Amino acid sequence: MRDDLKDMAISQLRRAIEMARSLVEEREPSQYQMRDLKRFVSYTVVAVAEITGEQSVFSEKIAEILDWEWTAAYTAEGICGIIEAAIAAIESGLLEGYGKLIRGDLFSDYLDMARYLLNEGYKDAAAVIAGSSLEVQLRSLCDRHDISTSDDKGGKETPKNAEGLNMELRRHECYDKTEQKLVTAWLGIRNDAAHGNYENYTSDMVKSMEMGIRGFISNHS
Repeated sequence: MRDDLKDMAISQLRRAIEMARSLVEEREPSQYQMRDLKRFVSYTVVAVAEITGEQSVFSEKIAEILDWEWTAAYTAEGICGIIEAAIAAIESGLLEGYGKLIRGDLFSDYLDMARYLLNEGYKDAAAVIAGSSLEVQLRSLCDRHDISTSDDKGGKETPKNAEGLNMELRRHECYDKTEQKLVTAWLGIRNDAAHGNYENYTSDMVKSMEMGIRGFISNHS
């Protein structure tokens, strides 16, 4: 990819992240949130498809996130992790191997993507994506144990956040208190990364997080 095209692509993707900033920071739903989310998603889906391809692993992962019943804030966080991964791929020259990305051979799951990003020095994007993988596992565990993943607020079903799911799983004795504390710590790193608190954690902490989440998923698969 030519340098001028690379710079333009990165600029377009960073604009998407900027569009999501208010969604990520505004944890409580507002009358404008769904409008802003639709605007952000529409722009991002088109931008990522144009830059990496409609069948690329990045477009595929965004589509998966949009299928999950997350709040606007967590949806934006998850998609921003994929955008950061796409930026890292462009900056490192990974998109030169475009065929692999189209087939989806390079990253079999979020944790593989997180590990690659971490090895390339992108600890913040790695933390967001590893945390997204953890949240998917928590929701899967709740479904398996018939634990509700949403709350009824004024007649409207609102998805529980990841820490809420963690507390419910512990309350139902799906795992012990030690694992609950580990999950809380990993989610804390994910949230720091999503909110730009990059000084609160190190690359080594993200590496331990990624390895720990692998073990957690394996223990509860």
